[in-house]
Amino acid sequence: MKHLQADLLQRYLAGEADLTEQDTVVEHLAECDECASLLADMAADDRTLTAALRLTDAEAAWIAGMDLTQPVMTRLAWYREPSLIVLALLALLPGTWILGQAGQWMVAQLTADGPVGTALAIGGLLGSALWNLLVYASNGGLLVQIWPVLILAAGYWLGRRYYKKEDKSHA
Repeated sequence: MKHLQADLLQRYLAGEADLTEQDTVVEHLAECDECASLLADMAADDRTLTAALRLTDAEAAWIAGMDLTQPVMTRLAWYREPSLIVLALLALLPGTWILGQAGQWMVAQLTADGPVGTALAIGGLLGSALWNLLVYASNGGLLVQIWPVLILAAGYWLGRRYYKKEDKSHA
């Protein structure tokens, strides 16, 4: 006699087996004492595990009273800095405009040249963009142009951190 698979018995025990699987299990258990014993052992194990994992009323009240978001949100203080929010929006706006333009170009390209022509055009654009990026990076890239802004931003950030620590020491 072929015995039932353990995963089928577990699905049956959890109430997740479909109707045909349930019928198969019931018919098999009527004839097979070994599988019936295995199912009884699995049910006992489930009850033991459920009892071990059950929280007491005091534990449940303690967990319900915990605020797990507050420690995380204090670390993410950027959302309270309007200047950082404005900078993030200024960084996102050109990207959304570029994506919109690329979408319009792809629609026009598909209409004019079809899928194969569009794929070739995209491949040519990507190759050209990678080449231009390589040339740009070999000439110093954006870092050469924006290093003064990066130094000022780092100084501002360090100053803010220093003054925040100083304010806490006087409290």
